Amino acid sequence: MQLDVICRKAADGIRAIGQWQLAEQHKVRATDVELKDHNSLVSYVDRESERRLAEHLQRLWPGCGFLTEEETVDQRACDVRWIIDPLDGTT
Repeated sequence: MQLDVICRKAADGIRAIGQWQLAEQHKVRATDVELKDHNSLVSYVDRESERRLAEHLQRLWPGCGFLTEEETVDQRACDVRWIIDPLDGTT
């Protein structure tokens, strides 16, 4: 698959996850939010967005790696590594 096609399909997935985040924003309760570290908060929306995006990108570029904010999804040696922070500003 060509890089421009991968980028377009990645953007499609990112938009879909963004729509899911918007739908979830009014469902998040205080009990759904955890203190991560250094006064930083994380919710199920952060973690699920990251998981969904990593799965989407892995389908587009099998064998790619990830560096993520919430947890390291994949740090294997690879030629391509996506850096993911799907929901900035939860705190």
